[in-house]
Amino acid sequence: MIEVATIRQWLQEIGWSCEEQDERTLRIVCPDVDKLPFFARLTENWLLLAIVPVIPCSAPRPPDLARRLLAVNRDMRLAKFAYHENGDVALNVELPTESLDGSELRDAVQRMAKYVEHYKSYLSA
Repeated sequence: MIEVATIRQWLQEIGWSCEEQDERTLRIVCPDVDKLPFFARLTENWLLLAIVPVIPCSAPRPPDLARRLLAVNRDMRLAKFAYHENGDVALNVELPTESLDGSELRDAVQRMAKYVEHYKSYLSA
């Protein structure tokens, strides 16, 4: 099973840092995007990555936000926008830990940061 220390090491190898939130959760600090609310949670079989909130529940939203989320989800690989349990819009990736390696993690976190940068204005009011 992959350990949190391994995830931290892989992130540091690509120039990202992280802070431990608890024994299974890291807050990831992206060097290119200031204050991106990025988290990694390690479970027994999955590494769950989330940027939440991409759009806070209190922010103005276009009336067709759900349609826009579906449209961009169709165009993205690996990651999907979703509503978080509190109504925030989040970007999520689930990676199985069975064969996870550093290059997969690198691809996922870099892709997520690019997707947020690319789609945020389209998804906002």
